[in-house]
Amino acid sequence: MTIRIRTITIGVGQPHPLTFDAIARAAEMAQVIEQVYSARGYEIQTLRVSTRPLFTDLAPAKTVDIIAYTEQLQKWLSETGISYLSLGPALADESSFPLEYIQSLPRILANCPALNATVQIASTEFGLNAAAALPTAQVMLDLSKMTSEGIGNMRFAMTANCPLYGPFFPAAFHPDSTWGFSIGLQSVAALQDTILQTKETYPDADTFLAHCSDDIQLFFETIGRDIEAIAQEYAAKNQVEYYGLDLSPAPNGEESIAYAIEAMGLGAFGAAGSIAALAQITSAIKGAGATLKTCGYNGIFLPALEDAGIAARIADATVSLQTLELLSTVCGSGLDTIPIAGNAAPEKIAATLLDVAALSLKHRKPLSARLMPIPGKQDNEIAVFDSPWLYPTPIVKL
Repeated sequence: MTIRIRTITIGVGQPHPLTFDAIARAAEMAQVIEQVYSARGYEIQTLRVSTRPLFTDLAPAKTVDIIAYTEQLQKWLSETGISYLSLGPALADESSFPLEYIQSLPRILANCPALNATVQIASTEFGLNAAAALPTAQVMLDLSKMTSEGIGNMRFAMTANCPLYGPFFPAAFHPDSTWGFSIGLQSVAALQDTILQTKETYPDADTFLAHCSDDIQLFFETIGRDIEAIAQEYAAKNQVEYYGLDLSPAPNGEESIAYAIEAMGLGAFGAAGSIAALAQITSAIKGAGATLKTCGYNGIFLPALEDAGIAARIADATVSLQTLELLSTVCGSGLDTIPIAGNAAPEKIAATLLDVAALSLKHRKPLSARLMPIPGKQDNEIAVFDSPWLYPTPIVKL
């Protein structure tokens, strides 16, 4: 099985405003850890950096000054070779959060291609701030107009109960003043191989289902132990924190979580049986997580634009937005890279964000919504991108 590390994400132990030295230290740390894992035979896809929440650290600064600071950050990132930096969530779940800060995000993200950000509108601690949903929806529409093909929304999302220390973007959230790192996997192909091997061993459907979750859990425990051992060795030698491993099996094009789920034999992804299949895999991930140091979502990602199988099921009408909302109750991240009409009403986008936030509060789990208004596209038309990482996908009706 090929196990790839999707991201090594460095948590910067310094509040905003960051210095060039902090950015350079993060870049060097990421590169050294990459070398450590590469020497052990792992393929590393990306190196990323996560910071404390920008607006919390810089309040009560004026938005014009915050924008100028982020433009300086982008210059330093380019100089040090960092292509991904998360500014952390705008913590709008707190009713006292200045909502005008949200309005600065389109300009920040459109002008600074390495920067990522989110807006948290709900948490179990503070509840739901419904007033934050509409300005968050407007950010998505503005980014659609301000970036080619609306691609800026790949770097923005609404979150609820945003997970701490997570390695995956755009929701990566570093909450404190320690330096450390976390790791995220790309393991869908290996997960599907595990499912097929179990099926070969137990061809009877009932017997297969009885063993499938245990075999998947063993798979994640096995790969996780080696990654964890390497991380803890590095952390101890260099006096930094290892925050943990996010076991979420991130898909990539034909390496599709939808196809992996369909390999379980319960039917097409999105049809009857999908919740049961997702629940089995999620249970296995959580079981493995109990034996390892984990962080982030530790669930199943369903990114429509990054997964050929999900795109296919949207195309044949097996999957709708409501299907994905339902599946998010047993998966990891919620609505992820969902292409929607470029002229979608901000109120309808906001209502969708509120639905996801409500599910997060109900199930006391992290969920996010990364919606992608596609300029010039209407419902049921195909969104096609220049990026090799994004799969042609029909526009999903809100």
